[in-house]
Amino acid sequence: MFDSIHGRLLHAEPTRVVVQAAGIGYEIAVPLSTYETLPAPEAEVTLLLHLVVRETEWRLFGFATPGERDVFRALLRVNGVGPTMAAGLLSGFTPSDLCRAVTQGDVRALTKVKGVGRKTAERIVVELRDVVADVVADDLVAAPGDSRASDAPDVAEDAVRALQQLGLDPAEARRRVEKRCTGPDQPLSELVRAALRS
Repeated sequence: MFDSIHGRLLHAEPTRVVVQAAGIGYEIAVPLSTYETLPAPEAEVTLLLHLVVRETEWRLFGFATPGERDVFRALLRVNGVGPTMAAGLLSGFTPSDLCRAVTQGDVRALTKVKGVGRKTAERIVVELRDVVADVVADDLVAAPGDSRASDAPDVAEDAVRALQQLGLDPAEARRRVEKRCTGPDQPLSELVRAALRS
């Protein structure tokens, strides 16, 4: 139903953005890999979309590249993987690293993402190994450029918020960030991924 959106970025945080298009503000869930590529608020942005329809809600997920969306959609085809877990996996790994973990059968790496148990990780590997081999391509990696992380006033606070939105309780999120944070210049994605795997 929705393929993409182009508009003004009104608000952005590590797992959600608001994009205004044709006078309407759309709340869109995004993985960390997409968040890092976003421009500053008030700038124009284009995101590829995937709509999840449930009895109680319609939810939009946004992606910076076709490869990110392809991996997300592939994950949704795995029994037991919902959109929140799929987005969490794309926040815990870059799309190319996730595909690499699947093709190499690295179940242990997948289980380091909160909510992914061993059986689910094994299903992901078995069901997607051949699929992701076709998805691994140049468009999996976002276009080069400065990430938002380096411009963030407090990368640690952004990381804590991202971890909370990925399911960790506030105290645990803060403890992991404090343990893994190397300074204000540390990229947000690096900090969040390190904290998720700790």
